[in-house]
Amino acid sequence: MTNKLNAAKLTAPLFILLSGFYAQYASAIDFSPSASRDCVYIKACYETADNNLNRVYRQILESLSGEEKTALRNKQRAWLQERDNQCAQYEDNETKLTACRLDATIPRVAELSVLDLQVNQHKHQFEGKWESCFEFDDKELIEQYGRENCVAYYLIENDKNICGEWEDWASGRLYGGNVLLRAIDSRYAEFVKICSNGGYSGYANCYTNGDKPVAFSDWTTRKDTDDFHTQSAELSKGVKRTPFSPKEKETLIKENKWLQDCLNYQGQ
Repeated sequence: MTNKLNAAKLTAPLFILLSGFYAQYASAIDFSPSASRDCVYIKACYETADNNLNRVYRQILESLSGEEKTALRNKQRAWLQERDNQCAQYEDNETKLTACRLDATIPRVAELSVLDLQVNQHKHQFEGKWESCFEFDDKELIEQYGRENCVAYYLIENDKNICGEWEDWASGRLYGGNVLLRAIDSRYAEFVKICSNGGYSGYANCYTNGDKPVAFSDWTTRKDTDDFHTQSAELSKGVKRTPFSPKEKETLIKENKWLQDCLNYQGQ
């Protein structure tokens, strides 16, 4: 592919990030009643939220050491205790108790995700060449996609956007196009916009009139459960991630106008 896919992220000193985070979030419990109100299966929603909370918390801890790690542990334990204290009024009703914990956990995940991005953004967790091939075992999947499936992403990121190309070999055909993602935390990113270079009819075309890029506003908006994450099942079998060299990144950005525009894209 000719467009195979950076700017370095500037971070404040870690102690400033942490002190600001603690000042804002350490003592108060923020509740989001819509979390339980919009959930059909409260227990399942809470289990998902709790797993996300633990995952993001561990991601931050892995990047801290010494007093910073101890401080975060203490603040998180205090938050858990305060959440349980405030939800204790529902101990006689398991559904309401779980709903209370869910309503408190969802905002906490969002708060920790912000800190996770601030602490880990300089690592460029998404940037590089992601390549994986695997075989399906399920008969229906084999009939739909063929036995072998290969997926590849070539991604460049800055402090706002993750931009690049995607390739998917399935059903004996090569599909591909460009993609715009935004990080949720240091390991998960959501698809914002996606387009196809002609192989896949489900997405808007990336180009028109030869090599003229289609406006990002006309790309297919894709916000669903199929997020990109660095440890996804999609890329877990035989995954190979290869970082770009500084010269390679510089060349890719310089030679791809659409990539420059994507990295600077401010829309939703």
